[in-house]
Amino acid sequence: MSSALSKSSFKKFIIKKISSGKIVDLSEDLTANPTSTKVIGINYYESLFSPQITATVILVDTGGLSVYDSKYDTQERTGTIVSTLPLDGDVEFEIEIESKYGTISNTFLYDTHSSPSEDSNRGATVINLNSKYEKLNSESTVYGTHRGNIGNSAEKLIKDYLNNPPSTVEKTKNSYNFSGESRDVFSVLIDIASKSIPVDGNPGFFFYETQSGFNFRSIDSLISQLPAETYYKNAVVQANLDNDTNDFKILLNTDIKKGSIANLEKTGVLKNRTIFFDPITHEYTEKENTLDLSKTLGRIKEFSDSDSFTRTFFMTKDYGTFDPGVENLLNNDPTEWQAKSPMRYNSLLSQIIHVQVPCNPRLSAGDVIECNFEIISQDEKVLGTKDGSQSGKYLILNLCHHFSDMKSQTSMTLVRDSYG
Repeated sequence: MSSALSKSSFKKFIIKKISSGKIVDLSEDLTANPTSTKVIGINYYESLFSPQITATVILVDTGGLSVYDSKYDTQERTGTIVSTLPLDGDVEFEIEIESKYGTISNTFLYDTHSSPSEDSNRGATVINLNSKYEKLNSESTVYGTHRGNIGNSAEKLIKDYLNNPPSTVEKTKNSYNFSGESRDVFSVLIDIASKSIPVDGNPGFFFYETQSGFNFRSIDSLISQLPAETYYKNAVVQANLDNDTNDFKILLNTDIKKGSIANLEKTGVLKNRTIFFDPITHEYTEKENTLDLSKTLGRIKEFSDSDSFTRTFFMTKDYGTFDPGVENLLNNDPTEWQAKSPMRYNSLLSQIIHVQVPCNPRLSAGDVIECNFEIISQDEKVLGTKDGSQSGKYLILNLCHHFSDMKSQTSMTLVRDSYG
């Protein structure tokens, strides 16, 4: 049995009505709570596809902890948290959960809730929470034209519109002049991420939030990281209670997608042709694009040696859209990124698996982990015997830390772009 699977400690769980200052404290270490109203489950989510962290909370509420304000009930009786706060927006959740390998600590904002089970004595409530930065994003409107290095623009947008939060922003090789078009800042950052080229590597960035802050990073940079942890899947049970080996055992793994090399070639992920229309000369130019696979998560590149492209794209060059007067300079030359960016995203998602492991809050979306899967064989099973094709480094695409009154675990969607 893994000790990391054990129940985690809810060190802080405070619900606050921002406008009135009213507080409901469900922290685990409070001993003066005479009711059985409690948190029975929390799911904490991160994803490379999400500009914000989110969470889901499950409460069992007996209606004996919180009191109605006199404007809602003249007798000021006790009631459920949903009704007495009331839980209708303008609510903040301060959460701190401690487990064996770390702590999840953050402030969230209320989004929505549902009550799937209610009777006269108690009710279960599922509450969906957003990042504390979601309010700043929803109130943001990006105006004007932004010019220069895309990494510098991303850094400035995060600082100006999200109140200078902790962030990791990777510089880009290319520049891009663009308009905010009155969009929210999250939408703008996601848009320019797909048009970004790292200083060294293939086009394609992600903009996402983790517990440590916001990230604007390239795919090639993420996959070049050293593994944050190493996990194994093996039938051998570790009986030694003096070590933590069981804490790094894969409890469950499921294949979601196993893309074949033939399909990658057929859809133009590895090699394609792009035809660009020049609106100044009215000429068409043709370029064949080959993905640079010098940086991959795996070691084995079993790709065809064929020089033929398998798909054709058509695009228009952008001249001087945001420059005053007549200008013939290309704005973020599309021949450098417009075809290769989707190639890089699609190659990264060619293999997708889902795994569950004992809880490990040290892990975040965007981390690389090593997974060693046991070899399927009729020979003797010993620790250390691994499948050389399926084992290797994987990138965490989506992550959920699950905490309940029974156990704690981490679920991950893992991706990679090659075998071995």
